[in-house]
Amino acid sequence: MRTRMLLILSMYLVLPALAAKAGIINLTISPLEPTSYDPITIHVSGEAGYSPVWVNTLDFRANGNNLELDLSVTTGPYAMVAPWSYSENIGYLSSGVYDIKVNAIYSPATIETCATTFEVIPEPASLLLLVIGLPLLRKTSRCLR
Repeated sequence: MRTRMLLILSMYLVLPALAAKAGIINLTISPLEPTSYDPITIHVSGEAGYSPVWVNTLDFRANGNNLELDLSVTTGPYAMVAPWSYSENIGYLSSGVYDIKVNAIYSPATIETCATTFEVIPEPASLLLLVIGLPLLRKTSRCLR
């Protein structure tokens, strides 16, 4: 009886401590090498210490080449680690290097942050037109001298 009581007591003490683990595990962008003509999607996955898990967008901000996504991660009452994932389509971006920061805001008031950098490359046809057009620009510039 004493062993059983210790087992039950340890479950109440240890399981919630193990389940308190929460955080973002993975942050990716698709397509992997986006061009300025590709719609871009942010994919985020993580774990929450309680289940079930609901993830919603709170806010998305774009300030120049700095992007920030705030997610609300709400959990249920059951003390067990539960995986979650979320995708947000952010649309088209012009070519350049971007910094993305994702804030997962857990209830109650725990914030986990993950960041990465990615590059949007010019569309290949645009590069071809640029290369074809360079000799024309050079001839024009010579005529202006």
